[in-house]
Amino acid sequence: MWLIESEDKTKAQVATDSKEWGNYDNVSLQYDSDGDGNEDSTKEENRSTRIPAGSSEQTKAKNIYDLAGNVYDWTIEACNTYDRMLRGGYYDRGSDSPASYRFYNVPTYSNGSYGCRAALFIR
Repeated sequence: MWLIESEDKTKAQVATDSKEWGNYDNVSLQYDSDGDGNEDSTKEENRSTRIPAGSSEQTKAKNIYDLAGNVYDWTIEACNTYDRMLRGGYYDRGSDSPASYRFYNVPTYSNGSYGCRAALFIR
């Protein structure tokens, strides 16, 4: 809601299809593959490619990278006694896994489409 209320993104870009600002297989984008500060690599459209976090200016909103696409993020939100929520999309289609997408799994499960991020909460 913060992205929508701040008018940085529309409701459709967050809830329906986040491909305009995320790393999804149905998007082509430039990214920095070697950390030198230059977006010198291209992720082709119709290719599922996990790119280094924060490596493309196209994948940021409000100066936060990779909220849409790339990998699902684990959260501390509980679904029940055994499961925790994951949020966001991964490098699949932007309409199948938009930024608002969420689901759950057991926290001991891992694969290449699950990740986490450090966060700083400021009051």
